[in-house]
Amino acid sequence: MTDAVAQAMLLPQAIPEIGHFALLLCLPVAALLALMPAVGVRQQSLQLMASANRLALILWLCLALAFVCLAYAFSVDDFSLALVAQHSNTALPMRYKLSAVWGNHEGSLLLWVLILASWTLAVAYSRQQLPPA
Repeated sequence: MTDAVAQAMLLPQAIPEIGHFALLLCLPVAALLALMPAVGVRQQSLQLMASANRLALILWLCLALAFVCLAYAFSVDDFSLALVAQHSNTALPMRYKLSAVWGNHEGSLLLWVLILASWTLAVAYSRQQLPPA
């Protein structure tokens, strides 16, 4: 077996870990998103205020990646995740597996946070078109 084939076989096993890592990145990014623009307003620094756009995008990308990884784990019946093992089985049709992603407490909370991050991203990029106060 070549190294490329061995690495390709390991990728599906790493997808839940990638989602977990993306969630771990969300906390410091969200903290920076809350603090840096506020500090920028206080210090009248346009660079710190403008960092909200990039941070909102990074936060949204991390949350979307985590949600997609969770959906992938449900779709391929990755029972190494306790959430998948508790809320899915191999006999479920695909539409029920995908609805099980947000049909539990953890998945619905992740979806809700992703929706809030989507609105945050929309506000961050649409406020550039507003007239100055």
